[in-house]
Amino acid sequence: MIGAPLKIRPSFEFKQSIAKAVSYEPSEGQLLFHKSSARWRTLACGARFGKSMAAGFEGFCDALIPGTRTWCCSTSYELASKEFLWVLEFAGRFKYNGKRLIDLPGVKISTPSRGRMMLTLPWGSVVVTKSTEQPDDLLGDEIDLCILGEASKIPRAPYERMLRARLGPRKGVVLAISTPCQDGGLFMEFFENGKSTELDYADWASWQFATIDNPTFDKEEFEKARRELPRKVFEEQYLGMFVSMRGLCFPDYTGYNLIKDSELSPEWTDWPILLGIHQNGYNNPFVVSHVAICPQTNEYLVFDEMHTTQTTPQEMIPKIKEKIKFLSSQGRKVRGVIASDYDKVLHDEMEKERLLYTTNNEAGFNKRTSTLRKVQLMQSLMTPQSDLTLPYGQGFTPVKILESRCPKISQDFQKLKWPDPKKEEADQAEEILPLPKYLPGVLACSYPICFNEEALGFDHSKREYRHRKAKRGAA
Repeated sequence: MIGAPLKIRPSFEFKQSIAKAVSYEPSEGQLLFHKSSARWRTLACGARFGKSMAAGFEGFCDALIPGTRTWCCSTSYELASKEFLWVLEFAGRFKYNGKRLIDLPGVKISTPSRGRMMLTLPWGSVVVTKSTEQPDDLLGDEIDLCILGEASKIPRAPYERMLRARLGPRKGVVLAISTPCQDGGLFMEFFENGKSTELDYADWASWQFATIDNPTFDKEEFEKARRELPRKVFEEQYLGMFVSMRGLCFPDYTGYNLIKDSELSPEWTDWPILLGIHQNGYNNPFVVSHVAICPQTNEYLVFDEMHTTQTTPQEMIPKIKEKIKFLSSQGRKVRGVIASDYDKVLHDEMEKERLLYTTNNEAGFNKRTSTLRKVQLMQSLMTPQSDLTLPYGQGFTPVKILESRCPKISQDFQKLKWPDPKKEEADQAEEILPLPKYLPGVLACSYPICFNEEALGFDHSKREYRHRKAKRGAA
């Protein structure tokens, strides 16, 4: 089998024999993907379906044919490594002449913690990771197989200007796999091409699967996520649907999250308090949220705000200290101040003024990703429950905002939107953040809430936000 001539595609029968040799049992959806001989194959699936495994198996089968070149491409080397590591996994399971393939003489493996990974086999086949953030890295070689990992994040320009030309001489195959996103142009176009009945797209094929189509995924966890997550997030991340995240970030805000003075619990004045601070320059809002936390149920009440523009940390920090002093004189328990981990200017001023503070754990995330995760955390906690069997019943949300004392923060939640569609020429490989105008109040609230959620053991960095039922009613 390994002696097949150069440029011959692995047949389905060949793949079946290799799957048996490496103990790979594809699901029904993965099997359809492997049966196809289309040159452009698009796999749009919910998270944890097994799309990286399927693409990695295809890459491994190609690598068994002498002289083939396979590129695992994504917007970063880290993302591109997911499919590459599955190629390596299958190479570790495969035996050739009684020996593990990776132990054969002439096999070279390079897996640095950062940068390009590479597997070279004795018969001249190469599998390598490529990053679209390094355009020069996409030039040069002819390739037989191009795996586009997290393809919904890959912009149009690197594919059209660099990758497409590498495929021509060998009539290379493209495997585009991703959790779908309606706001990204290239991947959705690939998917639609694969569904087209026009003759021009005879070489294209597309499939769409939900997370639950993976037979090993826990059905109870799937249903919990359905109840718990915002509808659009669930449809994208679990149903594998093309969803636009543009529009209001908190569409149910006014109906479920606002609370009046007359609706407050008598005990709320005994709840401990955390302050959240967000600022981003003189002309942008400087926001301080006041968040009371129920120690029995871990509900959150945003009960006051400081929300102003054209001010500096030097001017605001003394006012914050005065507010803390006032609250303490009223017998309120102010437990601390939470700020962004990235605001070093604010940190310096707070240290200079001896205002004790801490930050959320942002290790491993850049500022954009961290901001997006916090917005998603607030979406998760502010989405009304739709199941009467869940704690506190239908329509309950653990975050409330006091209407009379927080008009500007309330406006930020009410008006925060995702951006309008980008122009084609502005297509970029970066995560979409909400429009900045109404973002400060939301982030100021997210810092203390995120801090408390982390203390409870909930990881806000995970997109699939975990169910909070076990923490309700805890002392």
